[in-house]
Amino acid sequence: MFWKYFFPSIIVTVVGPTIEVNAKPTAPGTKLPSYREFPGFASQHFPGQIPDPGFAARKQLEYQKRGINRCGPDFGPCQEGACCSLHGYCGNGPEYCGAPDCLFDFGSGCDALKWPEGEDTSPVSRPHVGEVPYSFIPIYQCVNPNTVALTYDDGPNIYTSDLLDILDSYDAKATFFVSAFNSGKGSIDDPNYPWADILRRMYNNGHQIASHTWSHQNLDTMSRELRRHQMIKTEMVLRNVLGAFPTYMRPPYSACSVQSGCLADMDDLGYHVAYFNVDTDDYNNASPHQIQRSKDLFDHAMAMHEVTGRPMLVIAHDVHEQTVYNLTIHMLRRLYEADYQAVTLGECLGDPPTNWYRFMNESAALYPGKTNPDTYRRPGEKPISNDGTCGNEYTCSGSKFGKCCSAHGFCGNASDHCELGCQESAGECRAQLGSIDILKKKKHKHKHKHKHKHKNKDKDKHSCNYDEDMDCEEDYDRDWEHDYEESYEDDEDGMEDEYDDYDGGDDGDEEDGD
Repeated sequence: MFWKYFFPSIIVTVVGPTIEVNAKPTAPGTKLPSYREFPGFASQHFPGQIPDPGFAARKQLEYQKRGINRCGPDFGPCQEGACCSLHGYCGNGPEYCGAPDCLFDFGSGCDALKWPEGEDTSPVSRPHVGEVPYSFIPIYQCVNPNTVALTYDDGPNIYTSDLLDILDSYDAKATFFVSAFNSGKGSIDDPNYPWADILRRMYNNGHQIASHTWSHQNLDTMSRELRRHQMIKTEMVLRNVLGAFPTYMRPPYSACSVQSGCLADMDDLGYHVAYFNVDTDDYNNASPHQIQRSKDLFDHAMAMHEVTGRPMLVIAHDVHEQTVYNLTIHMLRRLYEADYQAVTLGECLGDPPTNWYRFMNESAALYPGKTNPDTYRRPGEKPISNDGTCGNEYTCSGSKFGKCCSAHGFCGNASDHCELGCQESAGECRAQLGSIDILKKKKHKHKHKHKHKHKNKDKDKHSCNYDEDMDCEEDYDRDWEHDYEESYEDDEDGMEDEYDDYDGGDDGDEEDGD
């Protein structure tokens, strides 16, 4: 019979009390709504006490007395000229001032607030020309069949020059959405950095340059004035380098909405707003052990599109080592096998190159002079490598480590140094046996065959399926140049494919670079 006494007490305890935490305030003299509260609970409004207006100043003073300069919403701004880091500490240098992390509302020295040299580009006429829609109809996909627009965000950076070498070796074009002053790299028009020469090389080699804003901030969370500054300052530095600035842009974090007014601002400034329909997610897979996920994402998209020749608009980031040396080569090999062409964004949209930029007069460039692309293809004009590395600065031609420079910047004489991906700009390459020629030959012969078993001189040798395994180990019988037949033998050394299995040394750049 114990339950007769226990059960009612449970009902009263659980169901009985009602607390109106969010009750609206009433006019003076009005009776407050009745409620019961649990014994021992203090009567108070939630949330707790709101700090008084002097709280931040007192907190900052407390930290200063302890020798710590804090900043941010709870502490207030840093002293004039200093930067407020992402975690709320005052200081100077890239770790404090680098964009987009520096809290520019609390640090006047942040890179995001700096201005470039030269005249403001705001007064430049910005007519909407061509058939490609402008900002209010964002671009998500290409229109020309059997084309792929490979696009790279956040650069230029330390890997971008090598990326250009790789693209050149495949006769491929790409589009670079440039951030002008991000990640503490300095301004892209600063002659003390290599970025201006890299941009000129992009332009002269037929790649497309587009805007990814000044400091990679979220445009939706900015005022109209600051948002326009992000675009105008990028125009100014590109004008300083190229004598022109782009008509295409991609918003950082894909954030540019009608509600915030961002799309209206981009329309006023005459920009095409470009997104993507294939995301490699490379910034989340930037280590050698993770990059296969990005390759799988690309392969899955490729399998869906190549059946009908549908075009693709792909996003990646040239600030990540594995993206440049691993993912990019994988994508290019896959494209050529599928009879796709890697082109600029403008080309895949059918937009003529004259519409990609707003050109200024020749005197507009503060740092005149354009890089001759031929200088990147003449071996022997750079210092000879003395440590086995090669690429932008050193050549293998005449080096004791070998005369050929591999796609990943190492000297040697093996086929993986001298053939597929070999850098002609930094050494010697075996005549016309580079990546583009081999792939075109194979593609022409096997274009209509899903599977193909190659001839082998030894019956015990394995067969290769190029549609399923791009990393098949083989040597090429050079007789196909005469009779257009191919035969393959296993590499007796069991050499792994350099391009898909390249480890790249360290774990790469883990920064988020949407």
